[in-house]
Amino acid sequence: MIKKIKKELTIATVYGPAHEDKKEAFITELSQLCSSQNQPLLIGGDFNIMRFSDDKNKSFLGNKFTDLFNWVINTHE
Repeated sequence: MIKKIKKELTIATVYGPAHEDKKEAFITELSQLCSSQNQPLLIGGDFNIMRFSDDKNKSFLGNKFTDLFNWVINTHE
């Protein structure tokens, strides 16, 4: 027996800013979007923020945007 369940899903596509002076506002808006949802949220796109040093083929040290971005991901799962 197959049971059908109706579920809603929010899908968002993003293109994060490349310039440092706009990243904090972008991360804030992203966090607000995540916290405002009552149903599952799928976000995809180009965030223009590195999460881990392994994501880059040359030396990369995280910065405050890396930390904020990872905090948003970890907080909102």
